[in-house]
Amino acid sequence: MEGSDQQRAMDEFVQNVRDCRLTRNQLLKRAAAAGFAATALPAVLAACGSSSSSSTTAVTGGGKAPAKPGGTMKVALPAGVASTLDPQAPSSLQARLRNWNVFDALFVFANDGKLEPALAEEATSNPTATEWTFRLRSGVVWQDGSPFTADDVVYSLQRILDPKTAAEGAGSITMIDPKKIKKVDATTVRVGLKYPFSILPAQMTYYCPIIKAGTKSFNTLNGTGPFKFQGGNNSNYTLVRNPNYWKSGLPHLDRVEVVSIQDDTARLDALKTGQVDAIYPTDFTESASVASEPSITTFVNKAGTFMPMYMTSNQQPFSDNRVRQALKFAADRQTMNQLAYGGEGKIGNDVICLPTDPGYPKGLPQREFDPEKAKSLWNAAGMEGKSVQFYTANVWPGMETAAIAYSQKAKEAGINVEVKKVPDDQFESKVYGVQPFSDDYWYYTPILTIMSQALVPGAAYYSTTEWSTPETTKLYKEAAAQTDETKRNGLEAEIMRRIHDEGPYIVWGFEASPDLYTSRIGGQENSVVRSLNGFRLSKFYVTS
Repeated sequence: MEGSDQQRAMDEFVQNVRDCRLTRNQLLKRAAAAGFAATALPAVLAACGSSSSSSTTAVTGGGKAPAKPGGTMKVALPAGVASTLDPQAPSSLQARLRNWNVFDALFVFANDGKLEPALAEEATSNPTATEWTFRLRSGVVWQDGSPFTADDVVYSLQRILDPKTAAEGAGSITMIDPKKIKKVDATTVRVGLKYPFSILPAQMTYYCPIIKAGTKSFNTLNGTGPFKFQGGNNSNYTLVRNPNYWKSGLPHLDRVEVVSIQDDTARLDALKTGQVDAIYPTDFTESASVASEPSITTFVNKAGTFMPMYMTSNQQPFSDNRVRQALKFAADRQTMNQLAYGGEGKIGNDVICLPTDPGYPKGLPQREFDPEKAKSLWNAAGMEGKSVQFYTANVWPGMETAAIAYSQKAKEAGINVEVKKVPDDQFESKVYGVQPFSDDYWYYTPILTIMSQALVPGAAYYSTTEWSTPETTKLYKEAAAQTDETKRNGLEAEIMRRIHDEGPYIVWGFEASPDLYTSRIGGQENSVVRSLNGFRLSKFYVTS
């Protein structure tokens, strides 16, 4: 099938998905006819379910939490990476899941996206936002019974900033001068900055876990979080309840067992047979296939994770903004959302925040799929008849599916996007920051935090896009120094407009994920941070 015949088949397929007129088997057959790989359609079936009458719905998965804690929850993820258990330098999903439950940060983004105090009760800055004072929570103890103090915060922040640590959070706190991190007293830390930064507490969340002062070995783990690390490695481990956790009444569970099952089908089978209670990551094909299973709960989590396709702007042809704009207009976001997230995700507008963010520019029109405009820009840039390669992997729900859908619809603009699927375990080493046109994902993150990590020269992830302009860098510095929230939001909005018009990201959507649990597990909450209650397990409980 070629040319117009293939396009007609694909259009018919997409419309049938939107109208929910096809059964599961019909969808798979039509998908193949339309040019979609069956294995790359993780959300097609969600719109219509496993048959023409079933569907996935968001449910809470249980009643009230038990009066007394108890029970075990078993979670299966793909295989982890063999490496150190260092919580400040995680290497896999398993490592992050473990760290976010064994350790705490100074602040945390709650499931609704609001910044909340954790190990720090309060943070205040001087008038120029060049120095911050953190008042720490009293009465917190490490899991070895010793008290949490300012010494631990000073040690942790300095260690994160030490290049030898290769810490994940280093890019978040580059504005901190490690020589100006000082203990004031047992519960107070003062931090001096290299330049003004008005939202420093938002930088000091889950990427910057606090460890006990003097810790050099991670053969055993000693945190302040809701669970203790009982033993294991980066693939399989056991967590047990911390009876001295500083949050009263949490966690509900006595025990969490995390196991590695690399194969998607095997993970789902383990859930069906009750060998595990939750699996991650999941997609809408899987949720549709178990829609009629009374023993399985589907909880559709709508996160603030935005799904950009990045372009490295100092490499041809992406150095030409006409090319970047053409590729943005070639994105059929509605279809990508429908196929990747069953229509449950939010449509993106090539900016790095949700429309509900106070820094979102008012009146910014939604960029629509416009193959004619895309074609005109593409040809004007001298790209007529030329192809680009786009790299993807199944490392995040919806990525591969969206890439295939994008490639197919871009053909309407005369743009040939060759999708290159790479093994999941090679994505970070051989694709991310290496290939000039690739998938990406960003957890729910404030605008200035993303800017500080990726879109100003010298930022930790700047090499992925190599994009900034003198104007956006100036606006970023002004916004970072602005302590008046209203004025800061206005500066952020201007940055967003420029990213929309000139930036390196095709932000096609925001993630929705159908989390799957056995019906014995309750306590599910929607989290803008990510699935599995934002990777924080303390509120889950066993219903029976």
